[in-house]
Amino acid sequence: MFPDVPAGSIIEQRETAGGVTFAWRLPGGGSSRFFSAAFILFWLCLWTFGGAMAALFLVVGGLGWAQLFLLAWLGLWAVGEVTALCSLWALLRPPRPESVTLGADTFRYDPGYLPTAGSPDGRGAQHGSSLRWPGHGPARRGVIEGGRGEVKEFVLERVGERQRLCFDHGADRVEIGPCLREPEREWLWAVLESWRQRRPS
Repeated sequence: MFPDVPAGSIIEQRETAGGVTFAWRLPGGGSSRFFSAAFILFWLCLWTFGGAMAALFLVVGGLGWAQLFLLAWLGLWAVGEVTALCSLWALLRPPRPESVTLGADTFRYDPGYLPTAGSPDGRGAQHGSSLRWPGHGPARRGVIEGGRGEVKEFVLERVGERQRLCFDHGADRVEIGPCLREPEREWLWAVLESWRQRRPS
């Protein structure tokens, strides 16, 4: 139904229940994130111990202005601990490849996720540049699904020195495969446009 993936490409093509899926791993995410996770875990242990000591002082110290202040302070302390736990999960959660699934009349784009130390957007930088993958992190764009008619066009364009493959979703312009090489992106664009222009079943 679709042409074979170019030789040497990182794109994997496989048949799924939803159609044909093209997926590729996101670059980066080395062992440095585990060092960051270990530091956060160590910090959490100290933070929890300090909170436990403060709570013990509340229990044995009776009720007074100092204890009321400490109680409010412990509330903020708990917020800091929850924030650290969220950061720890962001570093240790399983990675997910970026993918596009083309069904008979349906389209699904998954931006993927890659926990990376020092990169809260979850995608790292593009081949050592300062460019960050768009649309990721705590407020990142999720999976996009729709019918063939909802995708008006897949655009392959050049922005400065960069080549970009994207499509419009509502008021947003969504980029696909910023980590792919130009020949891979050009091949994927041809596949996507071929699917889009095919007569609905």
